[in-house]
Order: sequence, then structure tokens, then C-alpha cells
Amino acid sequence: MRSASVPRAVAVCGAPGVGKSALIEGLLPLLRAARIRTAVVRRTKALAPGPLPGAEADRLLAAGALGCAVYDERRSLVVRQGRAAESHFISQFRDADLVLLEGFDHSFWPKLELVRPPVSDRAVCDPSTLLAVVTDAPLSLYGVPTLPLSPGPVSAFLTGWLRRQRGEPEPAGAPPAAPAPAGRGGRAAVLSVSDAAYAGERPDAAGPVAVRCLNGAGWRVVSTGLLPCDRAMLGAELRRLCGGADLVITVGGCGLSRWDCAPEAACDAGERAVPGLSAALRAGWLALSQNAVLDRGTAVIRDGALIVNLPGDPAVLPALLETLLAAAGDNAVF
Repeated sequence: MRSASVPRAVAVCGAPGVGKSALIEGLLPLLRAARIRTAVVRRTKALAPGPLPGAEADRLLAAGALGCAVYDERRSLVVRQGRAAESHFISQFRDADLVLLEGFDHSFWPKLELVRPPVSDRAVCDPSTLLAVVTDAPLSLYGVPTLPLSPGPVSAFLTGWLRRQRGEPEPAGAPPAAPAPAGRGGRAAVLSVSDAAYAGERPDAAGPVAVRCLNGAGWRVVSTGLLPCDRAMLGAELRRLCGGADLVITVGGCGLSRWDCAPEAACDAGERAVPGLSAALRAGWLALSQNAVLDRGTAVIRDGALIVNLPGDPAVLPALLETLLAAAGDNAVF
């Protein structure tokens, strides 16, 4: 598969002892055989001290180095002082198609959850972020697909999911995608825009609220993501998302900061403006908060998809999404 500018990320999560590492290790050769270039990000409580190959990292760091790197013709390794977020490491694998995150139960990333009685009998993550449940028990949970605890079916599921994320056609003979839930039945994508959340300095509070509201209104959330305030990166991602979603929502990045650029990125990606919708959303927000007068969010259309900028305030998102979805629900094609 051709890699995207930002690889897709899926968290493989579950209670301790359910076999996350074993599943990931079993998936890697199958994904490689499917020509899906896959990287893995794993978080640990503490890195064991010790020298890097060819350099004594701890001694250099103690002497005042910000970080140190060592590499040869085959591999490279970097050690830095300070905390980093998983999004930083995802961005390091731009030549990958997919990044598997081991753990990250309470993150915003889409997830596969391992459920294995008696170790666990329910999801430990927010069910609204689940792509599927992986289990060796006869369970049906949360209205999402249930996959056998075997690398083969999980690899096939991830391959199909990645194709749909990119708007690529399914291969001949592939089973049809799962039907959308009752209601409007549209496909939605949520893209959080926050430098601080992307850097791991604070959690993304707005994105999960948007996902829950969309799911509750009968929309099928086909993609979630988190990016910094980078106009070129956001514009490219919005163009990509329009290939596989009817409604693309950004949350955050529409204020007056010199770095806020979600409206500009939406205009870069859009083909036609929808000023009436953005005006209606702003009027509804003004009834809740005076902050609405500082909003620069816009709404545009691209390739039959609607892109809408919403604020990053979780408190006002449910009301604004209610207004937005009432309007979007009346339009089968934008």
C-alpha cells in the first residue's frame, strides 16, 4: 500500500495479561505480507538504564546533552531527555502505512480491544473509540464487530479498515463493509487540532465528545485523528478524509492565536463555502458563550463532503453538533 503523509494509528488495548504483545507480534508478518508497512509504538513505565550501542547514553545525558543518537547502515536509535507523546513517535514513521499502539487504553485513537474472560469481560477503553473487539469467548459487545483472537482475522480486518480510511476500492470478492447504524447513516470523520494535545502536554478533551455525539445521532465515525496547528498538514489530511467521509469535523484551532489555522486549512481543501451554516453555528454558540464573537470557523464543501470547523470547547460541542447534524441530515449529498 502507498503510505499517507501521516500514517493511520490503531491502539491495541485491553486489561493487563490479555496478550496484546503476542497479538501484535503475530500481526506483523501478516501485515507485511499484505504490503502494509507497519510500525509499533509501545509505552513503558520506565526505560532501563544502559548504554546505547557505540555510545554511553546515560553518561552523555547526565553531562548535559539534550539527547543522543547512534546509527549504522541498518538501524538507528535516539534517546532524549523529557516526556514525549505517542503522536510524536507516529510522526516519525511517515514511510509507514499503519502504526500499532500497544496499550493507550484511555487515548482518542481508534482501538482494537482484547477481551478474554476471566482476565477481562468488558472493554477498559471508551467504547465510542472501538473499531472491533478481539476475543476467544462468545461475546458481542458495544455493537462493533467481534473478531476471533487470531492474527489472521485481525490482519484482514485492519487491511480492509485501512483501505476504507484511504477511500481505496475493496478487492474483488471482498465482503461488503458493515452497514451504518440506523439514523442519518452518514460517515463522519473527527480531526482534533491542538498543539498541546499533539505534544502530549494535555489530553484531547474535545475529540471524544464529538465522537460520542456523532455516534449517538446515528452517524458512523470512520476516522479520528489528532494533528497540530500546521496548515499544510491539516489541509492534506482534510483532502484525504473527504475521500471516505460525508462529514468532516475539525475541533479546535479556529481562534485568534497566530498559530490557529483550521479555517485556513479548510478553505485550502474546500471547493465552495457554506457561509450560512457557519453563521448559524456561531449564532447558536453566542447564546452559550461570548467567546463565539472571536470564532473564525468556516464550513466548506469538497467532493460531496462537508467540512466544518468547530471550537475545541467540550462544553459547547453537543449543542453545536445538534444544530450541525440537523442541517446535515437534510442533505443526502452536499
